[in-house]
Amino acid sequence: MITLAPLCYCPCPFPASASFTSSTHLKMASSTTSSTSSSGLRNVVNLILDDHRRMERMFSEWDSTADAITKKRLALELIRTISLHGAKEEMSIYPWMKSHLPSSTGDIDHSIEEHATLKKDLAALEQLDPTDANFGATLRKSWQDLKHHIDEEETNVLPKLASKATPTQLNDLAERFENMERLAPSRPHPNAPAEGVGAYLANASAKVFDKVRDAMDDAKLSEEERKSMGTGTRRM
Repeated sequence: MITLAPLCYCPCPFPASASFTSSTHLKMASSTTSSTSSSGLRNVVNLILDDHRRMERMFSEWDSTADAITKKRLALELIRTISLHGAKEEMSIYPWMKSHLPSSTGDIDHSIEEHATLKKDLAALEQLDPTDANFGATLRKSWQDLKHHIDEEETNVLPKLASKATPTQLNDLAERFENMERLAPSRPHPNAPAEGVGAYLANASAKVFDKVRDAMDDAKLSEEERKSMGTGTRRM
């Protein structure tokens, strides 16, 4: 697995409760160094923003590298990160906002629709070998869809959550968001439900199989890396 150095957009964590009018404000408030305020409370908005920035860095590194194995690893890790992040949102943030902030229902439904499109894109991407000529174009299309979703979420969804939820609620949501890592699948499952009890059951089941697939893919990449070091062939 490639370890990416964190980028810090602001030395201070996102306030426990604040109001913003654009995605630029949210991005500048994101901090990859801490999601905890001076009061000791954590903020789920920070966690989401940090995930967004991490995915942006991963795509940028994938797009700029020519090393074949690194490119494969980054593509696989990007798919995993997107899948995990989306499922965690669907099982924690989205249902909470629908329940506690009814005015956000339209935005949440739209976000879930965008997740569904992205899952289909990523599922199609998984059917291609990273060396396939169509792989790069397919991944870039998926990224453009995701970037659009991120921009909308940081403009329409997260500011509502940040301004309406209390510091305690944001702290509780941060814990819930992280706890969903245990259930969230690391692969796209476009036919699985995104809401309700069915989503929890489907994700928990898929998680088991995804862990096996991840281990197999990692082992395969490690073997390819070992062989490529012997031949000196590491560029795409």
